[in-house]
Amino acid sequence: ASDDDVHKVAQLKSRKRQALMMGGAEKINRQHNAGRMTARERIKFLTDNGTFRETGLLAHSDRPEDQGSTPADGKITGYAEVESRPVHIGADDVTTKAGAYGRIGSSKAHKEVAYAIKKGYPIINLGDAGGGRIPDVMGSVGIMNIGLPTDKPPRDRKVPYIATIMGDCFGGPSFYAATADIVVQVKGAIMAVTGAPVLEAATGEKVTPEELGGWELHSKKTGLVDLFATDDQHCLALVKKTLSYLPSNYQQLPPYVTPDDSKDRRIPEIYEMVPVSSRRGYDMRRIVEKIFDGQSLLELKPHYDRSLITSFARLDGYVVGVLANNPMFNAGAMGWGACEKATSFIALCDSFHIPLIFLHDTPGFFVSKAAEENKMPLRIMQFFEALHHATVPKIALILRKSYGMAHFNMLGGNMNADSFLAWPTADIS
Repeated sequence: ASDDDVHKVAQLKSRKRQALMMGGAEKINRQHNAGRMTARERIKFLTDNGTFRETGLLAHSDRPEDQGSTPADGKITGYAEVESRPVHIGADDVTTKAGAYGRIGSSKAHKEVAYAIKKGYPIINLGDAGGGRIPDVMGSVGIMNIGLPTDKPPRDRKVPYIATIMGDCFGGPSFYAATADIVVQVKGAIMAVTGAPVLEAATGEKVTPEELGGWELHSKKTGLVDLFATDDQHCLALVKKTLSYLPSNYQQLPPYVTPDDSKDRRIPEIYEMVPVSSRRGYDMRRIVEKIFDGQSLLELKPHYDRSLITSFARLDGYVVGVLANNPMFNAGAMGWGACEKATSFIALCDSFHIPLIFLHDTPGFFVSKAAEENKMPLRIMQFFEALHHATVPKIALILRKSYGMAHFNMLGGNMNADSFLAWPTADIS
């Protein structure tokens, strides 16, 4: 090789090394001291060993003054395998400009997401970023080159989309999460449109970051997040577990797992677990755990309107979606939150060929002034319409009581159930 060729190869190797160092040792240590992994460590932990193939490693800001300080332009993208399944991964590098989204990084991410959808690969976004990078988005040229063209949607439910909230996430990663099928948030991380200092400066309102977008807000009040993790490793383990219930794309069926227990097993103890008196509460989770394959439940939004359980499960090894009234909370009377999570869960299951199983024990919908203020009639009908549009197999079982409009929303009479069952003691009215 000529001296010029040798120089070019050496230059390429040097640029790769610099890019892989991200924002430098000091910022990496800061991330570690906060008890968090770097973007590259998260990708390595999540993916099968040696399978990650990065795209756009040598990308950087198109602003000359930032070219040397924006490795991969703060957005690491590529393809890998997770438990031998191809996936697309995008990860925010918080050590580079606080992970803030620049023009090049955003363009790279949008391009790769479009390609993943075309190839039928699940999309995973590891969020840890502080919104848009101000110099990149200022002015007409900046703001008009940062968005996503409307003729190129990030997804249209052809592939599963999982988003994580793993740091202080504002703007971009929160918007990614808001449109994802499943969202996992690490406790201590924040998901919001903007940060508390910006809010105070703009409106005078003073709040803590946790009040603005902490895990307790999203678990109990907004319902925007499905699963919650104690740390980065737990979060990534939940991403893997979630993927195990979903096909790679809408043209495939969910993964089958050989069950440990017999499909012919009997569970006579279930009769003692449901009180005869309709006024006595009980935890429907215990019933669901008995019916479905052992250790197969993955409940989504577990703290959001607990009158309704929405959970992935397996039945004889096959993935199913379970909607079950829980009399332990509001006697199983569903509120607007339960309607919201039922609607999104039905749409998710129907998109990826997951049969639906409904377990009734409800005195009706939970009505109140607050319910009406939260558009209860609309929430009920959105739930109702999602059910009507669902094309997957649907089975309903009435355990104890099933009253009012809630009877129909839980796949009651004349709702085109493939199989509609009831215990001999069922009370329907």
